Amino acid sequence: MVGKMLLKSLMLLAAALPMFALCSAPAAQAVVAPPTSLDFDVAGIGSGGMICWYGGSTPLTGSGIEITQITGNNGQVLNVSGGLLSFDAGANTGGWTFGSGGSISITGDIGSGNETLLTGSFTSAQIVPVTGTQFSIVIGGIDNTNSADLTGYFNMPSGPYVGSIVATTLEGSASPGWSFTCETDLSGDVTDAPAPLPAAAWLFAPGLTGLIAMRRKLRA
Repeated sequence: MVGKMLLKSLMLLAAALPMFALCSAPAAQAVVAPPTSLDFDVAGIGSGGMICWYGGSTPLTGSGIEITQITGNNGQVLNVSGGLLSFDAGANTGGWTFGSGGSISITGDIGSGNETLLTGSFTSAQIVPVTGTQFSIVIGGIDNTNSADLTGYFNMPSGPYVGSIVATTLEGSASPGWSFTCETDLSGDVTDAPAPLPAAAWLFAPGLTGLIAMRRKLRA
């Protein structure tokens, strides 16, 4: 009799254990999907950044432009200590238009010491006049790569990347095509995203997967 009661008690205990584990388990945290693009935020007024063009075929340059944080389009934010944007666009091709080439880099500390976070070159650059005593620089495009620490933090691909500098407003006045030496950078940001795979790559990928599967089957 005692044995039957003991067996029944053990069975009830075994049935209750999964329910107890379910009740005591911590709530699962929502998994944040990696961002598909990044925004490098420019500090803006008072940061001391300068953008210069000295006329002729000389390139458009930028230096000392402070980057304060990097924001993913999924809401993730990464603070940057001592972040600086500098660039040297391609040679002037007429008016306020500049060709491809040159260089662009963003340096700063995101937790592993000062490093180059972004490096690349321009596909084009253009200065666009606006009202009053201000005009803005609109960069047509950037081909670049990002550091392993940066892509690792956001769980993004290693590269390559494509990006742009948009709506960087300068405090100054000049007629289109005229040189303006150096003007203070007031605002702006750099946007960046993984470069899309060429159409040929999408066609090639399934065939490569099939070859790998066939090779494994032959080995088996």
